[in-house]
Amino acid sequence: MNYFAGEAHLGEQVTITATVIDEPAASAAVINAAAYGDDSVLVLVPLEARSLLDVEGEITVTGTIATFSYDDYAERYGLVDAARYDDFEQEEFLLVDHLARGAGPTR
Repeated sequence: MNYFAGEAHLGEQVTITATVIDEPAASAAVINAAAYGDDSVLVLVPLEARSLLDVEGEITVTGTIATFSYDDYAERYGLVDAARYDDFEQEEFLLVDHLARGAGPTR
């Protein structure tokens, strides 16, 4: 399913498994979600799940697809260095409700 290839899935809750390719902040990761429509998707992670981010492995995340705006999320998620997020501005991203290491069921 191409969840991140346009605005058709905005507001939908999805579960996907992908590999972390960057971790720009303790509460943010960039995943390789090519199987879901975009090879680099930003995910924002809740406080209690931050320790599960692992740049060397797969994660399974459940969350809501939204449109990213640095100004809307920077303070709440502790994002610094706005320039690191320029590529994601006004792009679809995943606002994570649940995160687990490794592969899991996707929907």
